[in-house]
Amino acid sequence: MTSPSSPTIKRLFALSGNKCAFPKCPEALVRDQTIIGEICHIKASKPDGARYDVDQSEADRHGFENLILLCRNHHKVVDDDELAYTVQRLLDMKAAREAEAVPMSDEDASAGATLLLTINQSGLIFAHSMHVGTFNVHPPGNDDDKAPRAAAAVGYFAAELARIVAQEVMILSRVIPSFINTSLGRDPISDDWNAFRPPQPSLYPTAAEFRDLLPEDGTLLVEYYDSLNGIRDILDAWTGRESVADVNAWNVLMQTLQKSLQLGLSAVERFCPDRQFSSTSPAGGTLADNIKRVDASVKNALKAHLARHGVS
Repeated sequence: MTSPSSPTIKRLFALSGNKCAFPKCPEALVRDQTIIGEICHIKASKPDGARYDVDQSEADRHGFENLILLCRNHHKVVDDDELAYTVQRLLDMKAAREAEAVPMSDEDASAGATLLLTINQSGLIFAHSMHVGTFNVHPPGNDDDKAPRAAAAVGYFAAELARIVAQEVMILSRVIPSFINTSLGRDPISDDWNAFRPPQPSLYPTAAEFRDLLPEDGTLLVEYYDSLNGIRDILDAWTGRESVADVNAWNVLMQTLQKSLQLGLSAVERFCPDRQFSSTSPAGGTLADNIKRVDASVKNALKAHLARHGVS
């Protein structure tokens, strides 16, 4: 066996609910007559792949338990970071999606599975131009206007990305003084964790333009916006329970925001490298300049904190 069988893919599709298995990703596997889903081997199908298991049989390698359906951007995310996305984490992800999904009808599952059947050697899915049930799917990447559409999609998401990154810069700028104060044994500036909740994007990932992005551009948005979900999860866990006077909590929040903005910087450098931080105050520099400025402030605050407490 060199690839998953038709019944296996049909079962995967039926239990997926037509949704990417990555947590909180609302991306459909087939949407607007376009195939988006890809089959990911939890343990790679080839020795140079992520999480490859030399002792795994070919049958198990391409069997139902070793396969998970993801959107193309999250497929790249999990295969690019096998330390973070372990076998167990992907198995848990798969189980969670299958447990919450509403099973599809046999007819819809068969149609979707047929679209996902052609697999190249790397495991990515390519849909042939065909008509199956209500789906009329055309080969992705063969359009003459792919490059202009990708450029237009970058422009489409740039304004929202810039707005969200700018707000996160302002949030981190407010967190740093509270970290410094608590490091000095003083009261923090704020007493409400919810004040530091980053905004939620409204265009990503449901806008049709998202699938026009080049894979590497889509991944930049996925990684950055996923990092915002991590910040919200931290704040949800702390609200009403964690003391706002705890310097360690401020340290965690500050460094989590810092790492998130480092991902944001990568996205900004691709989507809107020359965007001003404030349209009303050009002297304030670009968005990228301000991310670097607040990043330096975090490093200085940490350095002073460690010196203050005798840590070299």
